[in-house]
Amino acid sequence: MLGLGTSARFILQSFILRKRQIIFYSLIVGLLVVGSALVYYSEHLAKLHPGLSGRFLDEVGKALLIAGILAGSVDIYLKRRLASDFVRDVAPFIEGMGLPQEFQDEIAFIRRLPIYRKNLWLRYRIERMPPPKQGYVRLLTTVSCEVLNATDETQEFRVNVFCENAYPEVGESKILAAGADDERGQVFRYSQALQNLAAKIEKKGPMLVLSEQIALRPKMGSTLYWADMESYEETSGSDIFYLSDPTVDITVSVEAPKDFEVEVFIGHRLQADEPSKIQQIPPPPDTTHTWHMAAAMLTWHSIYIRWKGANAPAPAHPTATGQAEVGRDEGSVGSVESHVGGAGHETGQGSGQTKAPPG
Repeated sequence: MLGLGTSARFILQSFILRKRQIIFYSLIVGLLVVGSALVYYSEHLAKLHPGLSGRFLDEVGKALLIAGILAGSVDIYLKRRLASDFVRDVAPFIEGMGLPQEFQDEIAFIRRLPIYRKNLWLRYRIERMPPPKQGYVRLLTTVSCEVLNATDETQEFRVNVFCENAYPEVGESKILAAGADDERGQVFRYSQALQNLAAKIEKKGPMLVLSEQIALRPKMGSTLYWADMESYEETSGSDIFYLSDPTVDITVSVEAPKDFEVEVFIGHRLQADEPSKIQQIPPPPDTTHTWHMAAAMLTWHSIYIRWKGANAPAPAHPTATGQAEVGRDEGSVGSVESHVGGAGHETGQGSGQTKAPPG
């Protein structure tokens, strides 16, 4: 009975709202029709009614036309703007009613997101080094994602690519390529093949940095950007990938020698509460090489990657090395995120701190 009562109230409210809309738009049409008639027939009506001035009727008609035009354009725009502002600024506090202020602040932050990313794909390829460097691996990392402007205004977005040269005695880390495309075509492209990469890379201590600022058009589709990096790590290592921007839909792929153990932990509540929603391809007991989560992660959420070659010691807590992601103007490592860890890639602020693994 309660469900039926709720449905009936909803139907009644919808009917009343629809009825009000019909009356509102009918009034607009009426103002335009009467106003046009008075302007067009003002002199004729003045002759039929000598007490009325043709000029007076003409001015009244023009006033009605202006009122109709304003009601049909400005009023609707203001109502939509008011509704948008209400959803953005007031609704979060209604939704968070009864919760601590800190949770309400987080809800409001999500409501006001100007930029977010989707389809983040982090790809690792682990290659064992030949003797006498058999205690190390070469990591080839690609980070790619789409960034979207959710506002009605152009937004500036800085793509930052960082790569840390952690083991120069084993091999020099490199940024191999970086680029971006949108619906209009190529936004920028840097690579060794194009011979325009060296001039774009800046060295900051052990870090290699590539930075490019792009303009995101308002609600005009997405911009895809990526970065390819090469680094060297120990055979037993790990990485924490921090997100520098809110991101939807995460995929992590790791290609490693058959005798390597690889684990991926996504720092999201689903990892603990509903692990079945973290898709593993192929699923255990087969050796998983891809992890996918169709959910949202916020700034500074993280992904933890750990690998261990046969007969190698267990990985220690991750240290900031390798590449980082491609991200916004936040000192990210790479074009998506900054890495802190064995060979990190992430969007975030610099790598170079030691972090404990999650959980």
